[in-house]
Amino acid sequence: MGSRNRGTRFGGLLHACVLAGALCSGLAGCQKLFTTSLAKSMAGSESLPSNLSVDEASDLVQQVRESGDAKLAGELAGTLVDEIAGTTNAGKKQELEAAAAAAAVVASDATAPLTTLINAYADGSTPSSQALVALVGTIKADASSDIVTACSYLDPTKGVSDPSATQVTLSATDYLVAAVVIMASVTPGGADPSTFNYGSLSGADAAKVATAENIISEAVSLVKPGSDGYSLLQSISEKFQLM
Repeated sequence: MGSRNRGTRFGGLLHACVLAGALCSGLAGCQKLFTTSLAKSMAGSESLPSNLSVDEASDLVQQVRESGDAKLAGELAGTLVDEIAGTTNAGKKQELEAAAAAAAVVASDATAPLTTLINAYADGSTPSSQALVALVGTIKADASSDIVTACSYLDPTKGVSDPSATQVTLSATDYLVAAVVIMASVTPGGADPSTFNYGSLSGADAAKVATAENIISEAVSLVKPGSDGYSLLQSISEKFQLM
């Protein structure tokens, strides 16, 4: 698992957002007002509707991305996981899966600890085993079953098969965070992810490892080879034995 040579396919971390077009600006304004009201409902401990449209889900993802509110993002991810389970239309399902995964990345609160890890590599240092154990513990604490499920939608063999076709923009960073969250969820407490024998896992946990590997592979198609971000992405992936 950890010995795969994917080096030539990795590039820099890209994180882009797609804004709504100018067409039907009046309708877009109404949509924005409505989804803002939905977000306020979330903040007020009211439940989101169980049948969000693709536009509503996408706008709500944009809002939680901008605010960084992990609690609201978690509620959105959970709502979408439930809706996806009952969605039969393939096109809508993929759109909702992309939205759910994006919300889960925010909800996981994994970006901050991963940034600390990235900064360590950028400074030329190698994180200690103790630091990696702490990183897993931090991510694992917020990795609810809904968040892990939503992250798994980025596995192209099971979920979002064409991220370029979804309203919610998915970046290499989203894929990296999702994979790390899934790996943290199956790593025993106190274990170093760089040395733990993931091959000893079986059943659902082994399937999650395979899902994380598929997600990292998909990230490859979203980045440009040869950029400075390659070594950082590679280093983090290797710490979770994903490369």
